[in-house]
Amino acid sequence: MNRNAELELTGIISGINVEADVSKVLIVKNDIDAVKINLEGSIVYDGELEPDLVTENHDGALWISVDFHGESRSITENNLVMRVEIPQEYKGDLDIEVIFGEISATELHLNKISMETISGDILIDYCNAEKFKLNTISGNVHLKMNSIDSYYEIKTISGDVIVRLIEESDFAIRFNSISGKISDKYSFDTVEVNNSHEFKASSGNGDYNMDVKTISGDLDIKID
Repeated sequence: MNRNAELELTGIISGINVEADVSKVLIVKNDIDAVKINLEGSIVYDGELEPDLVTENHDGALWISVDFHGESRSITENNLVMRVEIPQEYKGDLDIEVIFGEISATELHLNKISMETISGDILIDYCNAEKFKLNTISGNVHLKMNSIDSYYEIKTISGDVIVRLIEESDFAIRFNSISGKISDKYSFDTVEVNNSHEFKASSGNGDYNMDVKTISGDLDIKID
């Protein structure tokens, strides 16, 4: 299947929300004044109708979803990929929720970015926002950035959190875990707490915060 939609951003759009039962959501920027969405791939499930791409505007927020026509969703194979292109001028919020799919975002500059998935990975490459809120159960969280200059709230159960930086940053970090470990690849200026369940440290002025909570997932931060 292959579905497409293009929506001009008229008026004030406070948020873009994606709720989709797909294998992957890819978010990128574009240079036009419209959100472009493409849904393609294949899916095998117990419904008779092919799912549709749905876009709605509610109270100044854009909602993007996949409609299964109210049919049961016992999915045996899901290869649907949703690609969402966001205008470079858009600076509002982005909220993405998928069930088992991967979420990927590249070079976005927004106010707030929220992502949630159960078993899929979350991959963020060189995105800027005032705050990031990232949740996954068993998927890993991968962050690539020049430096840490935002506020991060990251939660996983068994998934690892991997952070790759280009340069040193002014930030404070708190890592709470039952059995997860933090790597020693990043040299912090000050370490306040370092025990089997909690690690608190800071680098530079500690201007920004990264709060990471896992059950068994590890935290790996280093400068590439």
